[in-house]
Amino acid sequence: MSKKLLILVFTFIHCAYGVAQFKVVNQALKEINHKNPNTRLAQGYMRRALEDSISNKYARTWYSAGLIEHRIYDLEKAKEIPDYNKMYDALYNAHNYFIKASELDILPNKKGFVSPEYVNDIKKRIRDKEMSLVEGGAYFWDIKLFDKAYKMFDTYVNIPYNDLFKNAAFRPDSSYYRVVFYKGLACSKLRNPRQTISIYESLKGSGYRESEIYQYITFEYRNMKDMANFERTLIEGANKFPGEEYFVNTLVDFYIRRDNYDDAVTFIDKAIAQNPSPSFYNIKGRLLENSKKHNEAAFCYIRAIDGDSLYIDAIGNAGRIYYNKAIDILDEAYNKSDEDYDHMMQYEVRPLYQQSLPFYERAYRLNPDERMYYRALRDIYYRLGMMKESDALTEDYQKRQDSPL
Repeated sequence: MSKKLLILVFTFIHCAYGVAQFKVVNQALKEINHKNPNTRLAQGYMRRALEDSISNKYARTWYSAGLIEHRIYDLEKAKEIPDYNKMYDALYNAHNYFIKASELDILPNKKGFVSPEYVNDIKKRIRDKEMSLVEGGAYFWDIKLFDKAYKMFDTYVNIPYNDLFKNAAFRPDSSYYRVVFYKGLACSKLRNPRQTISIYESLKGSGYRESEIYQYITFEYRNMKDMANFERTLIEGANKFPGEEYFVNTLVDFYIRRDNYDDAVTFIDKAIAQNPSPSFYNIKGRLLENSKKHNEAAFCYIRAIDGDSLYIDAIGNAGRIYYNKAIDILDEAYNKSDEDYDHMMQYEVRPLYQQSLPFYERAYRLNPDERMYYRALRDIYYRLGMMKESDALTEDYQKRQDSPL
């Protein structure tokens, strides 16, 4: 057999095989368009064509696969009780098939011309169902299939940047940023901190839940044990959102755990200069108290209370400052002579109890079930000889403890 004849036979066989595979595509389309289609059979036909090395080079094959998956999505959605897994899986598959079809559809033909046949319809179909991708992501999120949720959200987020839509004017809005945000949350669930950080970083400057964005970035850095970037992001967040206590509280705690009290005080002073909130004064008071600077700490607690008269933590802290100082002097007085003891009790211990009293009374009124406030207040009443008040306090507290509520 001549060489030319061999080539001719091979070409004939090749074309005949290709035609056979396109018949499979037609069978798949015919099956899916039945009144009661066998969707698995249609997908099986289509899978053969997609896996074939000849037919999978044609846009028509992938376009047809997308049509079949869209049809499956529509059929499931129309049911009274849809199979949501099947429905959204079909939607996801359809999108990917259409994207592949569009890539093949815009390739130049043998003559070098580009004459797309399916692109316009593909663009319309993707646009018609793009919000359904978000719905699918939310569904998979709710059932804790975070890998599928991530894929759905990611597919939606990347639509405007696909070559199909690159010439279209696109301005992200809050709806778009919300999906990016949830894409980041899903990625975090998949334990991919670097990718998660990259997603959240893309939202900086968007105006969408930026304070939370910075917080989530710090979570990821802490999980990675990247403490340098953890600290850097906290400082960046604190500077950008001076009213957000998370950054200040977390960074101060970070410094304290490393015994960097000077850095903690320096930072809290800067935070107070930007936002003199009661919470920040209370934090500074705790730092100063830890450094045995009790008078300065008491001043900070009082400043916190001035800013928020119901700030029970600061109220209790102020009462404790004076109460503890009284206890320390009382312990010292026990080792003195009777005359010195009486003098210290009269002129040092008693005034401190009197200073502590109104703070603990207020703290107990705000939270009468807190045992610490009750015990301190009862002791102060006893030390000041206020037995009537002490008895009333004990009776009130006991009633609360005995109450079934």
